[in-house]
Formats: sequence, C-alpha cells, structure tokens
Amino acid sequence: MSLDSLMVLFGKPKEVHKPAPQTTIHQNKQTIIHHQERVGVLEQLIKNELIKASTHKKGGKIGQAIICMRKKKMYEKSIMILENQIMTLETLMFSMESNMDTKTYVDAIKNTNSVLGELTTQINVEDTEEVIDDLAENIEESNRITELVSKPLDIEGVSDMSDNELLGELDKMDKIKNEEEDIKQDNTWLELKELNLSESIQSKNTVTPYNNNNRIQQQQQQQKKKDDFDSIGELVSF
Repeated sequence: MSLDSLMVLFGKPKEVHKPAPQTTIHQNKQTIIHHQERVGVLEQLIKNELIKASTHKKGGKIGQAIICMRKKKMYEKSIMILENQIMTLETLMFSMESNMDTKTYVDAIKNTNSVLGELTTQINVEDTEEVIDDLAENIEESNRITELVSKPLDIEGVSDMSDNELLGELDKMDKIKNEEEDIKQDNTWLELKELNLSESIQSKNTVTPYNNNNRIQQQQQQQKKKDDFDSIGELVSF
C-alpha cells in the first residue's frame, strides 16, 4: 500500500505547533516567579510550624509537636524540589538565550557575506589597481606643490636678517611704544590737574543767589543797629 493510500485512510498527520523561543522564555520566567512565591509561602509555614511545635512541647503535647515537625520536614522537602526546578528552568533559559544570540550572530555573518560577495562582483580588480596608482601619483604631486608654496620667498633685506636681529628690532619697537604711552599718561595727568584747579577757582568766585541774599540781610541788620545806636546817643545828649 502506498503512502498516498495510507494518507487517504488515516488522514494527514497533524502539524506540531512549535512555540516561538521568546514565548518559551516568557513562560519559563513566569514559572520561576510562581515557584519563588511558593517558596516564600513554604518558608513562612515552616516558621509557623516551629513556633507551634515549641509551644506544644512546652505544654507537654509531644505528639502534636512531632506532627508539626513532620510538616516542617515536608515543607522543607517541597522547597528543595522547587529550588531544583528553578535552577533547571534558569539553566534552560540561559541555553535558549545563548542559542538565540548565536543564531543572530550567524544570520548577521550570512547576510554580511552575501552583501560583501555582491559588492565584490561589482568591483573590477584592474580598475581598482589603476585608480590606486593614479591616486598615489596625485598625492605625491600635491605634496610637491605644497612643499613649494610653503617655502618663504627670498626677499632682499628680509630673508638675510637673522632671528636675533628680528627680535632686537621688535624689542626696540616695544620700547618706543612704551615710552609713547608713558608720555601720553603724563600729559593726561597734567590736563586733569589743570582742569581740577580751574574748577576749584571757578567755584570760589561763583556767588550763589542764596549767599547773596544772606549778605544783603546781614548788611541791613548792621545798618539798623547803627541807626538805633545813633538815636540813643541823640537822646542822651539831649
């Protein structure tokens, strides 16, 4: 019986759905979180059973204390199983993530190799060698031109001067400039002094209206006193 006949009788085999790696990793993370929460609950139950066992022992209820200790051992065994499962899930997740990284790396290499091969076919080796040779010649010519134009021109009376002579001339120019600035400062100081002296003299000679009125009033008072004194002298002589 052929394969086609079997497929007609029994139907096509069911396609197995394969979850995406990201889905599997997410599921594993959720399982780890659930296990960790369960471990936390069991640890609290262990603490409670220890407290109860101690209380029963102090009260003389040895049987009840032993039952609490057996529960404690059961909870500890459950914690050990859960922690082993967590370790297994974390190991599997690490392997899956590493394989995903490797696959991404291999895909990048394949794509790069494909693009690089396509670009290489578009490049002619002989043309490339010719371009490189022309570029080297142009660079060499450009360097020669740069070297020529960078040399100083041989001007008579300039190129013959040494560095010390040029520096000496600069020192003389700086000295002359400093002397001119000193003279300028002295002249400015004299001008300011003359201006202050002139303003001082002008302020002394200036009579304000207020001072003039006071002077007139003083003169009138003195004249009045003199008149009063003369009147008194006339009365006495009379």
